[in-house]
Amino acid sequence: MTTTPQCPCCQLSQNPLYCPACLQEGINLHKELLRNLQIHIDSLIQQSRQLLEGPPARSVNAWRELRAEVANRGRRCANLKRDIAVRESGISTARQGTQAKDKDHKSRRATLQSLRTAPSVALRLEHALKRIRFQQQDATSRIVHARQVLVREALSVFGLHQNSRRDWEIAGIVLPSPEVFRLHPSASINGAISHTVHLLSLITSYLSITLPFIPTPPPPASLRHVGRTLIKANTPFLGTTKWRDKHVLWMSSTASIPSKSRMTNKTTMLSSTITKSISKHRQFLTSFALLSFSVAYLAWSQGVPGIGIRGEDDGEESDEEERSSRPESRTSAPTSQSTVLVSATCILQLIHALSVSPTLGQKAHEPGGITMLPHLGFGLDVAKVVQTVLSAEENRWGTRLAEGPGDQSEGWDLLDVEG
Repeated sequence: MTTTPQCPCCQLSQNPLYCPACLQEGINLHKELLRNLQIHIDSLIQQSRQLLEGPPARSVNAWRELRAEVANRGRRCANLKRDIAVRESGISTARQGTQAKDKDHKSRRATLQSLRTAPSVALRLEHALKRIRFQQQDATSRIVHARQVLVREALSVFGLHQNSRRDWEIAGIVLPSPEVFRLHPSASINGAISHTVHLLSLITSYLSITLPFIPTPPPPASLRHVGRTLIKANTPFLGTTKWRDKHVLWMSSTASIPSKSRMTNKTTMLSSTITKSISKHRQFLTSFALLSFSVAYLAWSQGVPGIGIRGEDDGEESDEEERSSRPESRTSAPTSQSTVLVSATCILQLIHALSVSPTLGQKAHEPGGITMLPHLGFGLDVAKVVQTVLSAEENRWGTRLAEGPGDQSEGWDLLDVEG
């Protein structure tokens, strides 16, 4: 069965493909469009003929104006492009700044939040100070302990101890009291003092203590006293010009009394020996007294109590044989502040006493200890120490010493300024 085709325009079933009405309408529309196009073409042709057939000046000016207008519009387009690029760059920078500000604001909020929840600044500072104080106390205690160990090891190395006869020895050599120096060989006394000076140099170095009178070796150019220790005054400790000269700490060989003279009791020989060596021995005793004062100051700085000058009742025996036969009373707690436990002239006993002191190493002249020790404050009079040593020598041997460089006619005191 055949279907009748429909018109694509009116949708009517007709045998032809297009109905006459629609075909006529399409033809009319085509003609209208063609007529309008022809009119526009004619207008353009007319304008072109006018431009071509018109005056030359008018055509050239029109062309120049057209080109100028094109150029102006091209520059305007370029400027617009540049403005657009600048604005896009500004927009990009603004976006980045905004993002950075957002991050900054977030970090600030987080910081503020942490500060609100964290302890206050004062509390944190207090904790930091406590931690620093604890570290400082720990370091100080370690330094004090190290000083104590070093001092006690030094005493052990030098063999400082009290023998069975209650005499104090160092390196196996007895260092007796000053009034009986003459009963011992000078080499023995000088050897004991040399070892003592060496030990003192180590102890003062370990404890960071400066002595009022510093024992120093002689300069290399001094050939007269090779190996002889010099006692040099430490200026901050002195209030007068006394004892500022260097003193030689060396016992003369002529001061020792031979054992034969002691056994035969030849008074003439004893008197001759004493008279011959009296000047040099006086200088040596003065130097020894200054050294004793320094050791007493060192022991006082480390908390050794009862350091002073013993009276006649508390003093040692005048005869060495009797002193050695009767043991010396042990050190005990004093019954009053004026009680003397250790004589200032017993150097080795003072060194041993400071080594067992519970406050050893806590005071020093330099940082590192618990307390900074002032240079002044030791109440013992150095003039009394010197006079005690010289008087003991005079009373022991019954000979008045002549006045010399060691005269102690002027005394002085160290001010008690320790807080």
